[in-house]
Amino acid sequence: YVQLTVFNATGQTITRLVDEEQGAGSYQVSWDGSAVPTGIYFYRIEAGSFSKVQKMTLMK
Repeated sequence: YVQLTVFNATGQTITRLVDEEQGAGSYQVSWDGSAVPTGIYFYRIEAGSFSKVQKMTLMK
């Protein structure tokens, strides 16, 4: 089971881009950040026991 979540610097969830069972392989996901202001955001990917958080900068 895979979840990909975008959240802001205060930990508030902005959107969940992926929330489903997925087989092994490579996937590409796009996020339309037009509804949120420029700033620093984080995304967390979780798959089974794996979890990783990365920082990203949204510039408009």
